[in-house]
Amino acid sequence: MIFKKLSYLMIIIGFVVSIILPFVFQSNGYLLDIFISIMIWSAVAQSWILLAGNGGMYSLGHIAFFGLGAYTTAYFASWGIPTIFSFPVAMLVSGIVALMLGFFVCRLSGHYFSLVTFVFTIGMGVLFRYYDKYTGGDYGITIPLKISPSGFLNMSWDSQLPYYFLALSVTIFSTFIIWMLTKSSFGYKLSAIREDMRAARAVGIRVFRIRLITFCVSASLAASAGTVYVSYFRLIEPNTAFSFHTALNPIIYSIAGGIGNLFGGIIGAVILVPLSSYLNKFAADFPGIDRVVYGLILMLIILFLPKGILGLLDRWKNKKESKKEKEIQSLKKGA
Repeated sequence: MIFKKLSYLMIIIGFVVSIILPFVFQSNGYLLDIFISIMIWSAVAQSWILLAGNGGMYSLGHIAFFGLGAYTTAYFASWGIPTIFSFPVAMLVSGIVALMLGFFVCRLSGHYFSLVTFVFTIGMGVLFRYYDKYTGGDYGITIPLKISPSGFLNMSWDSQLPYYFLALSVTIFSTFIIWMLTKSSFGYKLSAIREDMRAARAVGIRVFRIRLITFCVSASLAASAGTVYVSYFRLIEPNTAFSFHTALNPIIYSIAGGIGNLFGGIIGAVILVPLSSYLNKFAADFPGIDRVVYGLILMLIILFLPKGILGLLDRWKNKKESKKEKEIQSLKKGA
């Protein structure tokens, strides 16, 4: 019980801090930019945790759905349609693409699943570069300020604070959806499939259907983060939307935070996004140094914290419970 209360307390503290922090540093544009990036990548990492951590489907191409969501919003802005309406459309587009891809890929498992999703992302990058007449090619699509008047409908503001709270809302929404799914009968079936697909199928669980739904929901959540990304940065291009370099971000954040924990993606992003930003700023003469540091951090986590940073809490909890059981046993023997 004490651990549950402690968990709720940490969640409340984290939520309060996430609300107050941007107001404390609202005069510092650089820090606000980092806070916004943290929230955007937290949402993407959370969507990947649903797929990999809960479903056991280790996609190497999840970033493609983030890119599709961003491009959908960019098209809306280019056509003069209020970009707020692109949210459901972007999620729907990514969900439909995931449904078509998932019809084939969700029948695979292990490294076959990972390989096909990786090829899908690379293929999307090639398509979006080749058809430059419609996608802008390597330059991508830019959303000029002149066609996007400030306001909620166009998700365009002069201040950074609205962007931050928009990104925070998407992260909270993604986390809530994942929590709802994992605590339902659907989530228990998904966990059973992750642990042993054959056994799950043997007891009557519709494995393909559960995996396909998870794949589509995860893709839609990633697309919502892409919508926020392009609304803030006002540019999306293939090197961001469909590159393997970007595809590693949600994977790294999730593993670092704890792939088996509901908040693993958020914790990983909170730690690694600022680290990457500071490394790129203060070590500009050493391009790619952030990836080297990421690699070292992952090596250390895999060696010493295989369940991620949040795995420390589980380890502490297990030690406390083990100690309590030993005390109870000793009392029984004494009686």
